[in-house]
Amino acid sequence: MRTARALFTATVAAVAAATVLSAPASASEGQDSTLELMLVHGDQVRRTTLTCQPHGGTHPNGPAACADLQQAQGNFANLPGAKDKSCTMEYNPVDAKAMGTWRGAPVEFNRHFGNPCTVNAAMGPVFRF
Repeated sequence: MRTARALFTATVAAVAAATVLSAPASASEGQDSTLELMLVHGDQVRRTTLTCQPHGGTHPNGPAACADLQQAQGNFANLPGAKDKSCTMEYNPVDAKAMGTWRGAPVEFNRHFGNPCTVNAAMGPVFRF
C-alpha cells in the first residue's frame, strides 16, 4: 500500500505541474477544478481525473460527479451521497483519496471506508469509477 501512496503522490504532482505550466492566463484562472481521484482496495488501485467547468478528464460519470461537488461547494465531507443506500457490515476496506483544486483552492481528501458499498453510499458518483 505504501507503493500505491507514493505513486499517487507522484501522479498528482505531475498533473499539478502540467496544469500550472500549461494553464493560460485569464480571468477564470482562479476557477480551476481538476481533481485526481483514487480508490485503493487491497492490492487494487483505480484512479481517474475529474475536471469540472468545463467537464473533462477520464471520470466515467463526470457531469454527475461535478454536480455533487458543486452542491457540496467542493467539500468532500458535504457530498450528498446516496442517502437511500443501505450496506452490509462486511469488512472489505477501501481508501478514497482526492488531490487537486476546486475553483482554484487546493483540495486534499483521504478517507477510509469499511467496504465498497459504504464508499458509494457516502460519496455518490464522485468515487463511482
